Amino acid sequence: MKSLISYHLYQEEKNGIALFDARYHYFIRTLEGTYLTFAPEKKLFTDPRKSYNDCKVFNFSVCKSCGEIYLSGYSSKDKQGIRHFSSEYTADPILSRAPQIEYYILDADKFGVNNIQDEDSIDEEIINSAYTLCGKCGAIWRKFSAGPTIKKCSCGNEYCTDVIKVSDKKYLRIQPFSNIVTVKKCICCDTSAQNGNILRDFYMG
Repeated sequence: MKSLISYHLYQEEKNGIALFDARYHYFIRTLEGTYLTFAPEKKLFTDPRKSYNDCKVFNFSVCKSCGEIYLSGYSSKDKQGIRHFSSEYTADPILSRAPQIEYYILDADKFGVNNIQDEDSIDEEIINSAYTLCGKCGAIWRKFSAGPTIKKCSCGNEYCTDVIKVSDKKYLRIQPFSNIVTVKKCICCDTSAQNGNILRDFYMG
């Protein structure tokens, strides 16, 4: 077959006459987003999935300017009062619309949250935005909240990483009535999107 195609192309180039109308088709799988797991190992996926090796898989986007990774998803409390973060949400028949999507910077080290000795030495905005995320079960809680009322999972510190929640409205664009939330300004590089989202999603239909 390969020889026949090569001969056909040669004859068409030489004589300007095609033996037959050749049509070529590319079979390419569509890209349905990008996903990652960071516990116990970092791994990237280009197909939707909820878990890998009994650990959570999270959807992510990147800043169009600096490439910073943002996790995106929804959070809800379980029966024990522990809040969990997931790329998907379960529709609630009581609610008239979907909950607002949340965004978290994966690399909290850029904001110095892991190296501080005293909370007074770090910006209050970062203190309120710093969370700890469990890569095994998806539990999430405030990093600097004190007291026994904190609801955490028992998976272990080896599964946990610190993230920064994008909560300040100066970084978010909330569409009225639709409850759709996008990031209009990157926390890391301060680049703004004139319209739409500063984050790039990886979808190809």
